[in-house]
Amino acid sequence: MTCRKCPKYEDVACKKVKEVVKDLEWRVKLYCEWEELKAKKNALIIALETAKELEKIKIHLELEHIKHKIYSCEVHIRSELEEFKEKVECVAEEINPIDKIKAGFLKFKKHFE
Repeated sequence: MTCRKCPKYEDVACKKVKEVVKDLEWRVKLYCEWEELKAKKNALIIALETAKELEKIKIHLELEHIKHKIYSCEVHIRSELEEFKEKVECVAEEINPIDKIKAGFLKFKKHFE
């Protein structure tokens, strides 16, 4: 039977304990790094989702701005069209072909009288 308090076994046990502690420290460090990377990954996912939402909001605002410009242009075009119609009606009254024929006939008639 061997004595458990033997220095020979004590040195071997201490070396083994040191190896186990070193291995555990390495595993704890690795686990901590893994947890940090997981937290960074989650933060990046949240940042990416936030950026996507901000981009959607930006696109929506630009779209609303474009819609407003289109509406303003349509209103302007309608008013321009109304003015153009009024001018055409005025010109049409001045260039009424029947009135032109009558005026031409009266001028012709006066010439020969």
